[in-house]
Amino acid sequence: MVKGFGMDFKGEDISTVVKKYIQKESYAREVIHNLTTGSYVREAPTNLEDITRIVYKKIWENKPVELRVLWGGSRGPRKRVTGKADEITIQFLKNIEKKIGSAIEFEIFLCDTHHYLCNGISDKNIFDYYWSMRKYKKDTESIYKKSKYTLTVEKLSDFIEKRYLTPGIVEKEDNEARTKARMLLQNEAYAQQVIQGTLKHSRWYKQFKALKKFPKNFETYLAQLYVETEIEFLSELGVERFNQSGEYQIKKSDNIIVSLSNPLIQKPIAEVANVPMLFFWSREGRHGEVPWYC
Repeated sequence: MVKGFGMDFKGEDISTVVKKYIQKESYAREVIHNLTTGSYVREAPTNLEDITRIVYKKIWENKPVELRVLWGGSRGPRKRVTGKADEITIQFLKNIEKKIGSAIEFEIFLCDTHHYLCNGISDKNIFDYYWSMRKYKKDTESIYKKSKYTLTVEKLSDFIEKRYLTPGIVEKEDNEARTKARMLLQNEAYAQQVIQGTLKHSRWYKQFKALKKFPKNFETYLAQLYVETEIEFLSELGVERFNQSGEYQIKKSDNIIVSLSNPLIQKPIAEVANVPMLFFWSREGRHGEVPWYC
């Protein structure tokens, strides 16, 4: 038996093993090229070294690379449930999946905590959007039963709640996220970009504006809350937690995060969170408008 490259080659001679290795090596390079340079790519990724490691590892294991798409936690401003814009972007992702092949699969994570804390969206609006996305997923899968391209939809809060293991870890990561957010926002140009984006979608801001009275340093607080929340959940998506010999361990995840949002804001956050992130357009024709705000 020949062992290597994460695979066992039972009863195979060395020439066959080398041939398989070359094929997998070539396929891995092709997948990385498509993920980072395709027409759907909006910006160069973060942590290309990790992306390369993950793709090679999954190819050797004959497993798909999981691409975790960050999606809005609520629909607005005119609708509360899945609309045409959502369907267009989901189809766009499926087309990418078809182009690259079975080496990848998408998982959609609805950023409900972010929309609740930073945008002031109600639980009901978040819940309505989540279930409409689940229903859309179920309906499309029943129509296209023969398709191997399926979609996973999950609330980010549910995912993270299952992952946190001790209060100590949560508290430590909160402090780290706060420090990193303050560091980023020291750049005045970046801080203004974040403030403009958060005010545009914040219901807290609209309510205070209607009252013509704002709390002290409200805009700065909102920007800090947004960046800190993003760093915290990205850091959590970028790791795996497990129990080994009675001790909790943390290691880098074998998944890649995908952003459809403005990379001018999102990329610095991904860099300080130290996660591999791809930046895609939201639909054909190099469009960057995210569907949940259309």
